[in-house]
Order: sequence, then C-alpha cells, then structure tokens
Amino acid sequence: MADILKATVPLYSKKSCIESLNLVITLYLNLRESFLTVDFVKREEAEVYSMDYLSKDSQKIEMVELINPLRNHQL
Repeated sequence: MADILKATVPLYSKKSCIESLNLVITLYLNLRESFLTVDFVKREEAEVYSMDYLSKDSQKIEMVELINPLRNHQL
C-alpha cells in the first residue's frame, strides 16, 4: 500500500499529475465502498463527467507533448 500511496505524488510534469489524479480517483472509488453510510449519495453522473473531462484533458496533454517535446524541458 505504501508504494501505491507514493505513486500518488506527481513529478513535475502534466502527465505525471494526470497519472497521479487517476490513481487517487481509483483508490478513492475502491476505498469508498468500504465506508459507505446510508447518508452517502453517489453522484454517478458527476463521476462520469469528471472522468471524461480528465481523460480528454490527458489526451490533449499527450498531443502537446508529442508535438513539442522540448516544452517539458524548460531551463
């Protein structure tokens, strides 16, 4: 578990931040099932929207990195 938590700390790149967010979301979704109460309200539509937004954003970042690989190596 410690290795998984370490992996949630991003490096200094957009891609790493997105990977970290995806891992945090996955951890949250898995852990939340263990701690649900009757008062908890799942917002599945919001979850789908958020994951879709993150997925589209990560695709944009990958395209930018492919087009301009030197951009990530600023001095």
